[in-house]
Amino acid sequence: MIYFLVFIFICVFLSFLIEKRSYAVERLGGSIKKDGISILIYAVIIISLALFSGLRSKYNDTGTYKLGFQMLSTEDVSFFNLFEGYGGFNLYQKIIKKYISADPQMLIFITAIFITLLYVPFMAKYSYSFGESMMLFMITNFLFTMAGLKQAIAIGISLYAIVAYLEKKYFKAIFLLLIAFLFHPYIICLLSIPLLKNKLWDKKTILLIITFFILFLNFEVVFSLLSFIGKDYSNENFFDYTINPFRVIVGSLPILISFKYRKKINESGDKLLILGSNMQIISALFLFTGLFVNPIYPGRMASYFSALYFIVVPKMLNIAFPEKNNALKIGYYMVFILFFLLDLTKLGSISIFYDQLAHISFFELFGW
Repeated sequence: MIYFLVFIFICVFLSFLIEKRSYAVERLGGSIKKDGISILIYAVIIISLALFSGLRSKYNDTGTYKLGFQMLSTEDVSFFNLFEGYGGFNLYQKIIKKYISADPQMLIFITAIFITLLYVPFMAKYSYSFGESMMLFMITNFLFTMAGLKQAIAIGISLYAIVAYLEKKYFKAIFLLLIAFLFHPYIICLLSIPLLKNKLWDKKTILLIITFFILFLNFEVVFSLLSFIGKDYSNENFFDYTINPFRVIVGSLPILISFKYRKKINESGDKLLILGSNMQIISALFLFTGLFVNPIYPGRMASYFSALYFIVVPKMLNIAFPEKNNALKIGYYMVFILFFLLDLTKLGSISIFYDQLAHISFFELFGW
């Protein structure tokens, strides 16, 4: 995976280059449109991310998705497919298979393009620092988007639902959240957002934390209820594994910073930052529960509440450590990079030179 590290470095470097050329960093999306070179670099980043993700032939559940795509029947492609379990994703797959290609690699390729176009433009529009956000995206979210396609799409759509809600475009927010729900129903947990949007670490946040721990004490009942809208976990063994404690520590760092600087963050009036910081608290709580139960399930739930992570952290650090090149800010990112490397190599059990993605060529995808 050494080539993956090189790829990350190039994408992050190009992102900082765009940021440097920007007229207004906080509204990078508008700045890109005014500069030809930035448009070109931005296009290179998007195309590169889509190709890197879309041309992988394996990684995590990639093989499972490809096998499911092969077994998928296209005899009943209709609007009513939406009312099935994970109906949005099933209809999406059927349309690809029936009208574009039956090659399962094409599902991976098209989905990679779709996911890239959900995340990167959002990042460019709402990030405080495009370079820092890209780095965080690459070492946290990017591999996740190659692992859980349904969740990655649902979370990507939910980003725009969240913004629409904060802008009081409620119909648009509900519509987008409904679409996301059709791809992965557990996105419904974001209905808790109204309790998290006003202030950081206020009474509503504390109430939600208390509620979370009450539900955790009855987690088997909770998962059996969740089985009505998604995968049935009732027969799973919840005590077989435990989460990497280092991941819990890393996930808790933003919480410690947000608590210490909660007054400054609240005074900033940045609705997206306040909401995202509160969501990160819930995400960290899910990670914490992974110390006691099978981490697959709380880990996946944590991903919904860390949807704004790559937007929130650069803004939060700018408030906490306002001076450029601050040693504390650099130290913070170094901790995350170290965790990424340890996670990528599974604590050193996998060689950094081992290819976990097994990319095919672009020409091979189209049979050229």
